[in-house]
Amino acid sequence: MTFLHSLVALGVILAFSVNILAVKIAVGESSPAFFAVMRFAVVALLLLPFFRIRRPGRDTVIASLFMCLHFVLLFISLSLSQGVGPVVIGLQLLVPFAALLGAVFRGEYLSFSAVLGIVVAFGGVVSLGFDPIVFEHIDALLVVFAAACAQACATLFMRRLGGLHPLHLQLWIALLGLPLIALASAAVGGRMEFVPSTTPAFVIALLVAVTCGSIAGHGGLFYLVQRYPLVLSTSLTMAVPFFATTMSAIFLDEIITPRIIMGGLITIAGVSLIQFGKYLKKPDPSQ
Repeated sequence: MTFLHSLVALGVILAFSVNILAVKIAVGESSPAFFAVMRFAVVALLLLPFFRIRRPGRDTVIASLFMCLHFVLLFISLSLSQGVGPVVIGLQLLVPFAALLGAVFRGEYLSFSAVLGIVVAFGGVVSLGFDPIVFEHIDALLVVFAAACAQACATLFMRRLGGLHPLHLQLWIALLGLPLIALASAAVGGRMEFVPSTTPAFVIALLVAVTCGSIAGHGGLFYLVQRYPLVLSTSLTMAVPFFATTMSAIFLDEIITPRIIMGGLITIAGVSLIQFGKYLKKPDPSQ
């Protein structure tokens, strides 16, 4: 990875860490569905002036729909969870999911260390289920597993969007997500109900989530996904749990138990094995 791309990766890690805290605050002030709609609306308003709207390709639509599903599931899991730590660690399953999809559908070679890393990462996340705090909110952990799987599926199709600007994809995610979430809210209710909020905390968290999450975080990650194998680009987020849980303990006064720390370290160790595994396929911007 070049020095410039390494800086992009560092920015993505920091942006995602701040984004997780902003989302946690926002869904505490409103409902996940309302926050998702407002986030997509703000992203669309910000990006529409910079891109021409043309009929999107199939891969763009599929990637955008999977990312919409990822966002909604992530917001729901944070609203269900007592803290940020278990959710952000559970999200690291994106890496083994992406590794498996890349190997099966794109022929991206996995070394022994990468395969071992997938097993270790799964073990670390499974160990979270035995923590009393996590067990009380096991539904949040299951939902975040689904969110990680949806994002991994999205990255599979993102690899085929070599000529699409990273922020153009964020615009399509917002435009496709708005009507889908509105329909889901009307049809399903429950966690998908609209609970509006205009508190200062919600507004600030919304703006932070848009800039750090959608534009800097996911925009930067898509930029890297276009240029590197799925498992290599997605595993760069392995530092997010450390920064996000540390920030949540400092700013949100959340409790981080020894078992959560242990589960996080095991998960990060597994992701590190994947990260430093050897790959046969080289970066190809055209893919």
